[in-house]
Amino acid sequence: MKALGILSLIIIFSFPVNAKIADISWTDFIEHTELIAVVSIQEMKRIDETNGVTKVKVLNIISGSDNNKTIDIDWSIGRISQPLFDIYHNYIVFLKKKGNGKYESSIIGRSFWKLEKDYSTQEYFVDLDTDIYMRHLKNMPEYIYDVREIAPKNQYSEPYNGRKVYLNKLTEYFE
Repeated sequence: MKALGILSLIIIFSFPVNAKIADISWTDFIEHTELIAVVSIQEMKRIDETNGVTKVKVLNIISGSDNNKTIDIDWSIGRISQPLFDIYHNYIVFLKKKGNGKYESSIIGRSFWKLEKDYSTQEYFVDLDTDIYMRHLKNMPEYIYDVREIAPKNQYSEPYNGRKVYLNKLTEYFE
């Protein structure tokens, strides 16, 4: 009987527990950020199974200050955190400095924004709502984004409103 009770507890507590990512306000996000910059990836190095560092070239500083032409960004792979690795895109990064002089994401899962280009208007933008974790970034200033309807990906989904953040509006916001 005692073995059955222990076995029951093991079965009950062995299922993975997936925590829901919490909402964060734009104000809190910016308060945790020391440097906002447009960067291009120069080199990526994996340190171990879940950690690495990406060397990026700073193309433009939107907010904060750093005189270096290149900076190192530490990253860790996790359920909501991914490495900075796509060499074919530039990024807007939201960073905080670590004690070792390297940078890291200011808020896990929300600090690396992939830039895309609208060739019809020649404007650079970030489509925030293609990443499910960005949907939890709340109270963004309406000035920096446009809302558009995003079509469902399958017959069971509903369309939803997505936010497209424009680089020029984000830059103006911090001037």
